[in-house]
Amino acid sequence: MNRENTVGKLRATKLILVILAVAWVCSMVVASNVYLQLEGTKQQLANLRTENANALTQVRSQYQADIDELQNYILSQPDLASGAMQQGLVATHCESDVVSNNELAAMTGVTPDVIVDKKYALFLPDLTLPQSEMETLKKLLAAREAVLNKTTASYYTTEEELARNVEQQQQALESIDKEVAAVLPQEEYENYRLLKDSGFEQYQQKQFNRALAPESQLDNIQQRSLLLAKLKSKDSFNNQLSLANQLAQDGGAAANDGKQLIMSALDSYSQNYFAEAKSVLTQEQYNALVEYESQQFSQMRRSLRNSME
Repeated sequence: MNRENTVGKLRATKLILVILAVAWVCSMVVASNVYLQLEGTKQQLANLRTENANALTQVRSQYQADIDELQNYILSQPDLASGAMQQGLVATHCESDVVSNNELAAMTGVTPDVIVDKKYALFLPDLTLPQSEMETLKKLLAAREAVLNKTTASYYTTEEELARNVEQQQQALESIDKEVAAVLPQEEYENYRLLKDSGFEQYQQKQFNRALAPESQLDNIQQRSLLLAKLKSKDSFNNQLSLANQLAQDGGAAANDGKQLIMSALDSYSQNYFAEAKSVLTQEQYNALVEYESQQFSQMRRSLRNSME
């Protein structure tokens, strides 16, 4: 009897130990799962912080890039630069001073050489000039930007002084352009002629390119072809605009012909540009370009109509 009781107690003890062992194993499994979930949550939070930090860095970089490009564009356009400084749109070291563009360039690091590298980034690398002629060309281009960046007006400039300053500036630019023509082959000079005042068009193209998905962005060949296509179409439009202005000055029926010519020239501008663009872009890129540029052309059309009323 005692033996049976002892055996029964041993069996009960073993069963209790087995149950405790199983419970311990289960608790360890649960604890492990909780630990893993906690570590996973920590990792997710760390990843989220990293993603947010990277996104913030990208936004800041993009914002600074936009500011830099707008600053470069303002510095490359003498009329805008002078007006911007007088209106307080470009920061100066002292609000009571009128700072020259060259001084502003020195403060911001945007020198004529830097502007040349940016403005002609799609032009200079493709030239096959001897090294000496390439150096001469770059010096001429830098000299041209320095002339463009020279302030022609201040708060105290009279109309006569302004007219004289502008005339002297134009004469200096024409002289430099003649020297550039002596260095470049005829075909490349024609490209230079289109590019030399293309700051705004280049800025627009960069904004368009950034809006595309990374895998759809334009390569350098597409950027160059697209930019030249727009500049050539714009050049033709400007020629028609000059003719229309002459007709408008004649008055009468000729003035009405001039108005019709302007609107027709604008239509040709957009149509020719889009036709050239279609030959160098993918369908996805082309569709995005038409959507982007159509807004610009619509705005131009409204402005022209308002000016003719």
